[in-house]
Amino acid sequence: MGWAFPRVRSPSCHEERRRRDEDGGLAGQRGWLLIVIVGVTSKKAQPGFAPIAIGLTLIFIHLAAIPVTNASVNPARSTATAIFGGPVALASLWLFWVAPIVGGVIGGYISLWLQEE
Repeated sequence: MGWAFPRVRSPSCHEERRRRDEDGGLAGQRGWLLIVIVGVTSKKAQPGFAPIAIGLTLIFIHLAAIPVTNASVNPARSTATAIFGGPVALASLWLFWVAPIVGGVIGGYISLWLQEE
């Protein structure tokens, strides 16, 4: 049954640096995903290209995030894992909710800026 739950990393001397990396990485991932979604679903985009672009973006986000955050793209999944992961996981849970919101806002503004005519 241990295979069903992602590994929980124990605190180390590099914990603060890893948290900073997670913060920027999570916000950047969500921002990039939003930029791609808005870009490929706009009126200027090629029809039928959206599923491929969004899917490939999610693949690359997961490949980049696995070493840092175990590829938690869904905040609800992070919450469930943190509840069973103990106090270390619960202490950093706020990051998995705040970073996607910040990344989404930044990505939204960048998308608006890129699509201005």
